[in-house]
Amino acid sequence: MTTPDINLSGFQPCDVRGRHGPGPDAQISPLHAFLIGQALAELLPAGAQTLTSGDGRASTPGLLAALDAGLGGRAVSLGAGVPTPLAYLARQELGLGGCAIVTASHNPPAFNGIKLQLGDQPPTPELLAVVRNRVQARAEAAAGALPASPARAAEGTEPPALRRAWAAYDQCLADGFGKRLGGLRIALDCMHGCWAGDGPARLRAAGAEVVALRDRRLGDFAGATPDPAVDAHLTDLGGAVRGGGFALGAALDGDGDRVRFLDETGHLLDNGSVLVLLARHLQACGPESRRAGAVVYDQKTRLAVVAELRQAGLQPVRERSGHSFMRARLLAEHAILGGENSGHFFWGTPGFYPVVAGDCGLFAVFVVADLLRRAGRSLSELAATVPPSPFYTGDIRGLRYEGDRAALLAAVAASARDAGYVVDTEDGVRLESPTAFVHLRASVTEAGLLTAALDALDADGLVAMADPLAALLPAAAQPIAAAVRQRVRALVS
Repeated sequence: MTTPDINLSGFQPCDVRGRHGPGPDAQISPLHAFLIGQALAELLPAGAQTLTSGDGRASTPGLLAALDAGLGGRAVSLGAGVPTPLAYLARQELGLGGCAIVTASHNPPAFNGIKLQLGDQPPTPELLAVVRNRVQARAEAAAGALPASPARAAEGTEPPALRRAWAAYDQCLADGFGKRLGGLRIALDCMHGCWAGDGPARLRAAGAEVVALRDRRLGDFAGATPDPAVDAHLTDLGGAVRGGGFALGAALDGDGDRVRFLDETGHLLDNGSVLVLLARHLQACGPESRRAGAVVYDQKTRLAVVAELRQAGLQPVRERSGHSFMRARLLAEHAILGGENSGHFFWGTPGFYPVVAGDCGLFAVFVVADLLRRAGRSLSELAATVPPSPFYTGDIRGLRYEGDRAALLAAVAASARDAGYVVDTEDGVRLESPTAFVHLRASVTEAGLLTAALDALDADGLVAMADPLAALLPAAAQPIAAAVRQRVRALVS
């Protein structure tokens, strides 16, 4: 969607995200940030302020300056290079009316975006639509001329709001873990993101011995993509862990809210297994109320994980993928924990993590390290207690579709119903049987992309799910069908 002067295709259901640039084709630019700031200023309650911050990308300082200018004096800025979890904590600590965080999270260096929140609740697609419409109206009215950026703190000067947020975060770590991580050796890949320097230092303060990789914040991530969900991005971390005497390895994404774990052998763990281990840990070390609590999982989670949560006496609750949707469901269900396949882990128990239903990649590393200390067993041994899923495809990513993704998914759902399938359209299209599922959805953070996941108890069930999906997809989407078939063939051959 474009106007004569601005491209609005970067507006996603949960945030604004896309390729950064100065021209009219850019999905995020200083003009976008300025107009979004103006829209937020109009939506804030009278007299309220909003917190602003940003990650360490090269384009973030300029976007953050434009955002603050649009807010017109109603911004309390933490500056750039701040982990996203710390920004949410700062908003809560200061009691501000909202927050706007300049980040593209795990996306490549050429991308950027803005995560929004008004009040205490996560953003909704309806809020993003309101902001988009106001941005469009201002752009069409030629009201988007960029003024001079507001004055910013001198380089090296830490804003008081940021000092307060760090103090609250460090107190949370001290209360929860103290010096109990002594004797644990951890390999931490900061991926040149926001936790570089600060993350390893905090683990060391808790007693852990830490070997840090990519431990310098770089605006271009040294040309890499800071996404730990992609196995190929963690080759160096795996090599460091193997034979290094580590209890675990962990990698944190660009803005610090996602994480991926490796066991002591360097084997990559799937986040479904980690979700089960975390849920058991909360049951074991918490009050009675945690032992039968709700655990929110996303639609791509493998069947064995859901069964294991249920076997543990917990209440698995399925929710559509997406940070905002998961957080909202945790709050609505008063859930003790939530987990996405992408590596977000949400902490729902009040007092356990300072932001209820908040997520933080580094905090998850602390919890897993503490879990190992309490269990007295290796991470590989603990992970082996979660049943495997040999016919689970994992997240099939990067499925590009140049047409209208919503129309494609609606057409697939309609055709599937006509063919007699059980169809769930809460998050894209999900076809189910008692022993298998296939799930196709539009990415909520990357325009033009879809993701798919399939799972089944046996090879025949997996093929029985993949073939109907391929048949339901139109000719223009057959490259998606080919990618799914390729992954399925690799599992059943």
